[in-house]
Order: sequence, then structure tokens, then C-alpha cells
Amino acid sequence: MKNITKRQDGLYMIRKVLDGKRITLYAKTFAEAREKLQLIKKRKVQITAKDKRITFGEYSKQWFKLYKEPFVKERSKSEIRAVINKLCESFENQKINKISTLCIQEYINGLKQSRTKEKICLYFNAILKKAVETRVITYNPFDAVIKDKKIKNKRNAFTFDEQEVLLHKLRKTNIEHEIMTYLMTGCRPNE
Repeated sequence: MKNITKRQDGLYMIRKVLDGKRITLYAKTFAEAREKLQLIKKRKVQITAKDKRITFGEYSKQWFKLYKEPFVKERSKSEIRAVINKLCESFENQKINKISTLCIQEYINGLKQSRTKEKICLYFNAILKKAVETRVITYNPFDAVIKDKKIKNKRNAFTFDEQEVLLHKLRKTNIEHEIMTYLMTGCRPNE
């Protein structure tokens, strides 16, 4: 028959173009294939074409649920959720395969320099990287994004002369022994 072909694996493939959409079904026997073809012609077969491209909001929530939630502590979970919510404000309804490097760069440039911006870059990249690994998208548009350089605060220890001056000024105060302990052990006040 015109619309039925036998495949090498023994199945019968039914192909029919209906209303501009190609419908492909499979059957184990020729008789079953003929029945399915008749159903297609009578328009009694319900074919649902699902869009395989999901939105960024859907994928990011799925990413969190599958790849982060089971493995991170509660504090990290709330931090990641907050970042995802922040990203979803701009990208939630956008198809994940339609997000471009330019869109991401504009978004990143619009954020002020902060630790939140670093976290947004970190998790945005992680979500898109996992989308590439799971073949939801073909490339990671975040790879070409230019991020701000981290500004590290350089910390210097006191010189011996500076320690002497500090101890001389703190003599007979209520914190003299505490500061002396910090200087002698090298420990920081938070420790």
C-alpha cells in the first residue's frame, strides 16, 4: 500500500500527511497498519504534537528538583530558589532554546556588582550547562558571556612595629588581653 511500508525491524510504518502535518504511526502486523491508516483517513486518530522546547522557568525548576534539591543543604536550597526566582522574573516564559548570549549579557550588565550577581551567573550557567548535557539545547549561550572580575579584598597582617603600637595604645583597657590573644595565635575575631 502507498502509505504503509515494512521496516527492517519487522514493524510496519504508516505515514500520512493530514492538514499539512505528517503523521507517523507503527504497527506489528499489516492488518493492524491498514486499520490505523483507515482511522487516520477518517480523522479518528488523536495525535498530540507536544512542543519539545520547554521554557526556562520550567527547566530551571526541574533542574533544581532533580539535580540540586536532593544533594544540597537547606540553606543552599533557599539560596538557589531565590536565584531561580530572580532569573525567572526575566526569563521564565522564554523558550530555553531561544535564550541568546546577547539577552544574557544585557541582563548581567543590568545587575549591579554584588554577591547576588555572582550567584546569578553561577546558577544561570549551571542550568544552561545541564540543559546542554541533557540535550535540551545544543550549546550553552552563557559560555560567551563576559562576567565581572571578582574583586578580592587584600588583607595584610600587622607588622611587628604596628603590633607594638597597637598594644601600647590598648594597655590597661578591657580588650587588651583579647587583642593580645588574637595577635599571638593569629586567629581572627570570628574564630
